[in-house]
Amino acid sequence: MKILYILHITKMHGATLSFLTMLKGLVLKGIDPVVVMPQENADLCKKLKEIGAKVYVVKREYNAWQNIYNWHTVVKYPYLMTKQFLVRRQQVKRLKRIIIDEKIELVHTNVGPIYAGHDAAHSLNIPHVWHIREYGDLDFGIRMLPSKSYFRKKLHQDWVITITNDLLKYNELENCPRACTIYNGVRKKDEVFLEHSRNLQFLCASRVIPPKGHEMVIEAFAEFCKKDQSYSLVILGDGQQSFINHLKQKAEILGCGNRVIFQGRVNNVTDYMKKSKALIVASVSEGFGRMTAEAAFAGCPVIGRNTGGTKEILETTGGFLFNDEEELLNCMIKMAKIPNEEYFSMIVKAQKMAKELYSEESYVEKVYDVYKKALKYQGLNSDNQPN
Repeated sequence: MKILYILHITKMHGATLSFLTMLKGLVLKGIDPVVVMPQENADLCKKLKEIGAKVYVVKREYNAWQNIYNWHTVVKYPYLMTKQFLVRRQQVKRLKRIIIDEKIELVHTNVGPIYAGHDAAHSLNIPHVWHIREYGDLDFGIRMLPSKSYFRKKLHQDWVITITNDLLKYNELENCPRACTIYNGVRKKDEVFLEHSRNLQFLCASRVIPPKGHEMVIEAFAEFCKKDQSYSLVILGDGQQSFINHLKQKAEILGCGNRVIFQGRVNNVTDYMKKSKALIVASVSEGFGRMTAEAAFAGCPVIGRNTGGTKEILETTGGFLFNDEEELLNCMIKMAKIPNEEYFSMIVKAQKMAKELYSEESYVEKVYDVYKKALKYQGLNSDNQPN
């Protein structure tokens, strides 16, 4: 089974990590992968080739309206939209050539707001799988071109994988027979940890950007410190330096600067999870919430915002949900005071559910099953394949 995969980024963020996990498992099941990425990235290219993928670089543009940041953007708007259109047209042309040359049987696009895979696959009459990992507008401010309803119509023409049930509903796919929810696989079933000794610290682990909610966390933690001076707040991840500086200044002003620790990007997030009292996930809207699922495997309870994928995961694994700063503060206080027996019972329950729903094994098997159904359906409905 030869499949073309289309990536939208080359940075090692959640979507890319989930993709690599998926690809490793699918190659073991006999998939012959060809991967298109939008720009050169030596590290990612090396990882893909180690897995066994052939790699192409094809410039991409989102099928989205340009955001207007200032009057310069307004003046240049016609130029920006025209340039975007031309890049997208060239992208479809390149993808069609790759599909034909590589004798691709199915195209899998790893993100929502890129139509090129859909357009190329349909023009050559092969199936297209759309992997919806984001809301688009709610989490990244993306305004689909020409409209959200147009995008949803395209989804109904394809095989669709959403990474949460909420995304399935959000895109009006509940009654679409070719759409399903497959949770990301974040760990193998046997990769669970239960560390009994804990540091008195809360943890945040994500990119340090405004939508991730760090400002609210620091504000709530400052109030928590008025009641309990024994805890620290450890923030992992890189991000916008100006925003990081703003957060540091805010922590100082609120009187907790010496207890808020910015560690930057680290490679051993799991080690921090295993030793922390809880992970705080305050993102305004997470498509899935990889860190939330990973925390369950690492034996770290989660205090999460009551939205999107975070809500969906915690309603299954257990944890504390909050809607605003006051509720977050109350959750932190409860977590600090929770009896040990109840605390570790919560962890064991979360790990049991995580192994069933968020394991790599389950993830790969379900995606592979979608491929088989798509190719079988295509074979029954058309004999025209690229050659």
